[in-house]
Order: sequence, then structure tokens, then C-alpha cells
Amino acid sequence: MARIQIDIPDEEHDRFLRQAERDGVTLGEWMANVAQLHLKSRGLLAERKPLKPFKSAEEIREFFRLCDELTAEEGPEREPDWEEHKKVILEGMLSGSSGT
Repeated sequence: MARIQIDIPDEEHDRFLRQAERDGVTLGEWMANVAQLHLKSRGLLAERKPLKPFKSAEEIREFFRLCDELTAEEGPEREPDWEEHKKVILEGMLSGSSGT
């Protein structure tokens, strides 16, 4: 997953953050959903479900069950490197980044 940094006026950040909280998603998820809606409205993106956090352990189990059912053609080309994941997690913890 890619990370981006954008500069926006504080009042817009606050307004976007409040709306994301009302929608029950993170600011990053909210901004991605808005961008997708924009592309879809211009006919540049096929219908896609908005990103939503898991609400239960059962939803997580179902997600991984569906992942296990993917064929080689449907799934990722390679398994993500665990050392790379740990490095990103550690960098986020050290910088205080919340991913939004």
C-alpha cells in the first residue's frame, strides 16, 4: 500500500477529519473513498466497495478465508516480505505516524 503526504489548510483538515469520524473511517480511508467517488463520477473507475475497517474477529477470519480461496491468477504475484513489513511498522511507531 502506498503512502502519500499532502498539504491542506488546517481548517480543511479539521473538517475532513470530523467527516471521516462521522463516517466511521480513518482520514486516509475517507480521502481514498472521496477520490474514488470523484473518479467514478467522471467514468474513470469501475464500482468498488468503500474501504471499511474490520468490526469483528469473524470479519477478519472471513477475509482470510476469501484470500485463501484466490487462485494464483487472482492473488498477488508474491507474498509480501515480512522484514519489509516490520521495517515499515517500526518506522511508523518511531515517527508517531498513524497512517492517515
